Amino acid sequence: MGNDEQLRYASTLIDGARVYAASADATNDKYPNALHVLSHLLGMSVELTLKAYLVLNGATEKELRKIGHDLGLLYEEAQKFGLLHTSSRNFRLRVLGLNYQARIFAYPQEGNLNVINPRSLREITHEIIIEA
Repeated sequence: MGNDEQLRYASTLIDGARVYAASADATNDKYPNALHVLSHLLGMSVELTLKAYLVLNGATEKELRKIGHDLGLLYEEAQKFGLLHTSSRNFRLRVLGLNYQARIFAYPQEGNLNVINPRSLREITHEIIIEA
């Protein structure tokens, strides 16, 4: 993939990340207790942002597919290229990532979910988008 293609692909991913984050904001305004929906939307936003960051640093689509929806691994990979590491961010992404990767937020079932407060997730989503 050439530089122009990488930039276009990364820009498309970031645009998608911003739309998911904005959708989470709109959902939160109307349905603040919809934790599974908010978590899913913010997980999508984080995933797309981290993938855009990796693309800008030379990751191929094949490499991204291999990582899949693992937010923790995406975050680890992005740190190798300079994305800021904080323990708080790492913890929140790993907790979110467990249910997100298993698609439990998209297909909720009765049971216990480990969730991070959506406001906290929205804050780190914004931080990562700005940093990327």
